[in-house]
Amino acid sequence: TLEIIPVRQYIFEKTSNVYVAADGVFGEFFVEQGQYVIKGAKIYSMINNITGKLVNQIAKESGRVHDVVAKNEGDLITKGEMLFISTEEIFDPNTDISQLPYIPFTNPAVKFEIYTELVERNRLIVNVIEVRDVASTNPMRNEENEANSKKPLRFGSRTEVTTAGNWE
Repeated sequence: TLEIIPVRQYIFEKTSNVYVAADGVFGEFFVEQGQYVIKGAKIYSMINNITGKLVNQIAKESGRVHDVVAKNEGDLITKGEMLFISTEEIFDPNTDISQLPYIPFTNPAVKFEIYTELVERNRLIVNVIEVRDVASTNPMRNEENEANSKKPLRFGSRTEVTTAGNWE
């Protein structure tokens, strides 16, 4: 199934699914719903079917724990079985995303020129984006400059699959 993800969640959160590492017997969770877990912290224990040893699994990513699957000590677990999801905020969630199209520190506010399109490359349809500063506040940056780094700010391309830019 396809899932629609709100733009704020897509931009500002990194979601990681936590799966059982190997076949075995579940021991206990060291995390609980709503808890923030740091990368490298113990998250659950299990007895590995192959080695017979008690193993403490550690978090590969930091994040807030949610959607924990109910497990009891002694439950059989299978490699790849999902245990819970962790979500990490990667940008300030209070950022007003409605302001992203505007060039910072312009008064009155001036929008970046934003171009998006689908293009065909190697028989694949891919998204391209180009964002340009159409009203540079820096008088030293203009289109006539030969050096790309001295032209108005831009990143991406209307025709090529790239996010390269000329900012310094």
